[in-house]
Amino acid sequence: MFRNDLVDEAGERFCSLDLFIDISEYKMTEERAKAGRQYVVFHLKMIEVIHLALLSLHLTDSGVCPANELNHSVARFKETLLSTTVTTFMALNDKSKSTNTRQIWKSLFSKHAKAIDRVWDRSITPGERVMKAYRDQAGAHGDDPYNYFVARVALLENEDRILTALSAFFRLSICLLNRQAKEIPELAGEIEAVLLDIELRFPRDQGFNRQWLKEMRLTEEGSYTKKYL
Repeated sequence: MFRNDLVDEAGERFCSLDLFIDISEYKMTEERAKAGRQYVVFHLKMIEVIHLALLSLHLTDSGVCPANELNHSVARFKETLLSTTVTTFMALNDKSKSTNTRQIWKSLFSKHAKAIDRVWDRSITPGERVMKAYRDQAGAHGDDPYNYFVARVALLENEDRILTALSAFFRLSICLLNRQAKEIPELAGEIEAVLLDIELRFPRDQGFNRQWLKEMRLTEEGSYTKKYL
């Protein structure tokens, strides 16, 4: 499901090694700096979506679900994971809110903006309307019963379209995440500044778990050192 490259509609290999650009002298524009600040929360939510997807894949591959007194089958658990994944995914792609995946990616990976648009329009957009309706009517909070079941039926009837959208999103996420350090090396400094600003607001005896930050790939080994006593 996950690949280290992604071929766009025009047939060019998106995010391949030959697309690396030298931006060592590049300074973040205001738009990119804003995207960098938004990226901290976006990154953590993106990891949550990937975790949900991997759990769903594991459930499908193993055919085994947790023992439960409800006697629910793998199919019922898969439905729950799909609805939860869709709800979390849409939290990353609400254009009226601060976290807008497509815009953040295009701001940070400006060289690939057109390729991101092509992949998004071809593979993700067709499932977005159904996912948004589900999130609004049955996901984050329950609507009235009729609207809930309309949204749920639409979700299950369009499962292939939704899985295509989610798969494209996951592949693109992994692709960009793996190339982040080389494509936008200045982002690490912006992330560290955001994290330090947050930690300065914490009580002095509290702070971030550095190992957790590294495991979540927000910081690299050896980076983000506390700059105050």
